[in-house]
Amino acid sequence: MDDMKLTVDNVAELLHCHPEHVRRLCRRHVLGHRKPGKRYYISAADVDAYLRGEKAGRLAVEWLALVPADRSAKTVARLLHKTFGLDAQVIAEVLVRHGMTGVEEAVRSLEAR
Repeated sequence: MDDMKLTVDNVAELLHCHPEHVRRLCRRHVLGHRKPGKRYYISAADVDAYLRGEKAGRLAVEWLALVPADRSAKTVARLLHKTFGLDAQVIAEVLVRHGMTGVEEAVRSLEAR
């Protein structure tokens, strides 16, 4: 994909999700965008980065530093999946990098959903 600007509907079609999910990703700054006025415009490069998990993975690592230490890996995995839309493999890598225990069980619970 080149650097063309896509609408929320275009991105939703590419990601096979509802347009509101794309808007939510934009509001959470998981998906890079511009918003001149009321419409979101997303570059194709940002969609590519999101699909590869690059930006979401970095944000997840930063976010994880703010999570209280008493949270279980299962709870954190569920929050990472819901907040950042990360797949189980990326979540496992983030949790292992953060030194959490119980990662295998957390990933299994995500995959079972």
